[in-house]
Amino acid sequence: MKLPADFEKNYFDLLTPVETEGAVKNRRNLLVASFSITILYVIGKSLSEIKLLGIELKGADGKVLLICAIILILFWSFMFCTHALKDFQVNKERKHLLIKHADDLKEKLNYARNKFSNLDKDHPNFKQISEFEREYDIFLSQKERTKKARMFSIASYIIEYSLPLAFGIWCLVLLSLDLYSVCKNT
Repeated sequence: MKLPADFEKNYFDLLTPVETEGAVKNRRNLLVASFSITILYVIGKSLSEIKLLGIELKGADGKVLLICAIILILFWSFMFCTHALKDFQVNKERKHLLIKHADDLKEKLNYARNKFSNLDKDHPNFKQISEFEREYDIFLSQKERTKKARMFSIASYIIEYSLPLAFGIWCLVLLSLDLYSVCKNT
């Protein structure tokens, strides 16, 4: 049994997970909107005190504006999470299908080593075991060479997915507190 000819390239491709356009766009929208709204509150401004596309929002109903902002942040959060979970499952399946080749090879190698442990070097099964070992060593060496890249890939994945969600949650808290304040004062 041999690894597929493109195994090393496909294994390397696992270091750059597949991201759908929907996940990227919704992550960006969630991050930009929630960061912008959060900054407004940090500098002490209200959402109703800004200009949006040249239109002053001072005369707008504060409750409606805040509810619309909350709905928008919730929508982008939901869509981002949905796309991200789908992408995660697709990447998990890609990895499973690729690593299955290495697992099958390891299983056959262990079986052959146990069954033919005392073979002469000229025996045909010894050559087969050597071929299994050589193929499995390709996988192990690539796994070792890409250890740091895998670590950084995981770290960047965590940051790219947790930061927008953290800003989104914080933004929802700020908007909800502001909505409570507006409702309480009316």
